[in-house]
Amino acid sequence: MNLLRIAAFADADNGGNPAGVMIADTLPDDAEMRRIAAEVGYSETAFAMPVDDAWRVRYFSPESEVPFCGHATIALGAGFLVVKAAEYAFKISHGYYPGSELALASPGLSIFLSYYYALTMLHALHIVAGLVWNGVALYASASAPMPAVARRAEYAGLYWHFVDVVWIVLFTIIYLIR
Repeated sequence: MNLLRIAAFADADNGGNPAGVMIADTLPDDAEMRRIAAEVGYSETAFAMPVDDAWRVRYFSPESEVPFCGHATIALGAGFLVVKAAEYAFKISHGYYPGSELALASPGLSIFLSYYYALTMLHALHIVAGLVWNGVALYASASAPMPAVARRAEYAGLYWHFVDVVWIVLFTIIYLIR
C-alpha cells in the first residue's frame, strides 16, 4: 500500500489543491477509506487498485464517497508517474537498461528493454498531456457555465479512455506477447 500526499496546481511546496492518493492491491472497505481520508486531512483522497489490465478508482472525503474529483484525478496521474519513475530507477540501478552488460549477455533483452522504455515513456507522456489538459479544464471550469463544464469533463474522460486503450495495447505488446 502506497499513501501519497500530492498537490495539484502547486508551485513547489506552496499552495495548490492537495489530495491524498492510496495505491493498493485491494481497496479497504468504505469505513476504512473514510478513516484514511480523514487521517490524510485533505478534502478528497483517491483510492486505486489494479483490476485485470485497468484500475478501479474511488474517491472519498472524510465524510463520504465522492463521485468524481478533478484534482484527485490529477494527483492520481502524478502518483502513477512517481511510481513509474521509482520503477525505472530500480530497474536501471540493477542493470536493466538497453546496452547494459546484463542486457547484452541475454539475447533479445536489450531489444525488449528498448521497447519497454520507449513505449512506457510514450504512455507517461500521454499521462502528462492528460494531466495538463485536465488541469487547464478544471481551472477554466471554475467560472464557466455548467454546459461548458460538462463538455470539458466529457472531453477529458474521452482522453483518459484513449490513454487506457493505449495502455491496453502497450501492456499486451510488452508483457503478454513473447
